[in-house]
Amino acid sequence: MNSDKEAFYQSEIERLNKIIRVLVDRAEQGINSESSDFSLFQTTITLEEKVRSRTVELKRALDHLANTNEELDSSLSQLRETQEKLIQSEKMAALANLVMGIGHELNTPLGVVVTTASFIRDHCKDLDVKVKNNQLTASYLDSFLTDMDESTSLALKSSEKLKELVSHFQTISVASSASIRESVVLPDLFKELCKSLAAELGVSDVEFIIKSEPENLSCRVDVSALVQVFSHLINNALLHGLSDSANKCIEIDILNLDHTLRISCSDNGVGIQQEHIDQIFNPFFTTARGLGSIGLGLHIVFNMVHEVLRGTVEVHNGELGGACFTVSFPV
Repeated sequence: MNSDKEAFYQSEIERLNKIIRVLVDRAEQGINSESSDFSLFQTTITLEEKVRSRTVELKRALDHLANTNEELDSSLSQLRETQEKLIQSEKMAALANLVMGIGHELNTPLGVVVTTASFIRDHCKDLDVKVKNNQLTASYLDSFLTDMDESTSLALKSSEKLKELVSHFQTISVASSASIRESVVLPDLFKELCKSLAAELGVSDVEFIIKSEPENLSCRVDVSALVQVFSHLINNALLHGLSDSANKCIEIDILNLDHTLRISCSDNGVGIQQEHIDQIFNPFFTTARGLGSIGLGLHIVFNMVHEVLRGTVEVHNGELGGACFTVSFPV
């Protein structure tokens, strides 16, 4: 807008200067001729003064416009700096939340392992004393072996939990450089994925509907990232959204829109409470912590879609009544 005004003012100044030159030439010609008309010369001088005055006004307007442009540039720079500070602040807050969540999740199984190891050490010392003092009895040995079996089982279970958590944490920090694309028929890929996940979870009473436009759509995509994303989404639907539903249904809609792939995963489950929609992708957010969920699945989905697939993921309660996740990314 400012550049258009500036161009207009410059054009107006040039036009007025041309008028001045023409009028001055005519006035000079009139004075030098026998039929000169002094009134014409006076009129020309008056017009010249008006044009000069108008030119001064236009130049002032140009100067004001230049100053305004400088002020706008300064304001824009300040706005960008403020935006950068806000982004950095949000990143630090998210990092602090992530570190706190990781510490909280690791602390419980680590505490169990440490406590169990301490218990085993104390009992082994007690056993050593009894052996050295010839006080070992069959009943004590049976009790010791039972305690050791229960303690080592508990330690192993907690260690497996730690291993699972570490695996989840590693998945959070996905690297875009690891993206490898390959050609795949998407409806076939999702049919196999749904079948595999249902068998893994022991779910047989769910209907999977795969829709594709065009039919048998084939694309070059990062298959590994795509499988991870929709494995989490389908698992989430089966374990949380559809856990209490009688007629379970999950629908996958695949659509190719001018070099953009849009894939929706919807279910007919309980859906997501509106107050949770904005938090659903936050790390460690879950409404099923008592059931063993740690709240990292959808955060992994968010990272995978944005960092590896270079796309977006959105969520809302869909037409089937349950949750609907829509993933869009370039192909």
